[in-house]
Order: sequence, then structure tokens, then C-alpha cells
Amino acid sequence: MEPLHRKTRYEKKKIRFHDLRHSYVTLLIEAKASMKGIQKKMGHAKEKTTSNIYAHVTKKLSRDTADKFNKFSPQNIQQLDTTKNPVPNPSPSSK
Repeated sequence: MEPLHRKTRYEKKKIRFHDLRHSYVTLLIEAKASMKGIQKKMGHAKEKTTSNIYAHVTKKLSRDTADKFNKFSPQNIQQLDTTKNPVPNPSPSSK
């Protein structure tokens, strides 16, 4: 039996008011708000509820995490070491 109404690709997904809570949490995480602060704003007793149910990984969060991870690649660590503690050039000693 076919559905009475087929969705077209132009129809919008229906968003419930409760769905906005998920968006709110995710946007706060993207803005680097603390999970504890978000938990209190949401009225959750536990951070786990906020992070496991309401937080979602967006493309931006995924890119930011990858960028942070890439800072630990051997090439980047070597560059950091040489820029923070450059090896001094040997200078002629004055005797």
C-alpha cells in the first residue's frame, strides 16, 4: 500500500519545539561554552544527560576537533619546538 502523500524534496522537515533544545545545546558547544554551564541552563541534573542526549557533532565541531588533533602531528610538534626554543647560532667567543 502506497502512502497517501509523498514528500517532495522541497518540503521542509517539521521541527518540534523540543528540537530547538538540541540546537541550542549544540550551538553553545560550538561557541565554546562549558558543559557544566550548559547543563545548568538546560536544567539537567547530570552533565551526561546534556552531552549524551542533546549535544550533536556538527561539521564545524568535527573540523575544529580535526584541527586540534593535527597540531599533534610530528611535523607540527617539530615546528613548535624549533620556534619556541630555537637553537642559538654559535657565536665567536671573545677571549
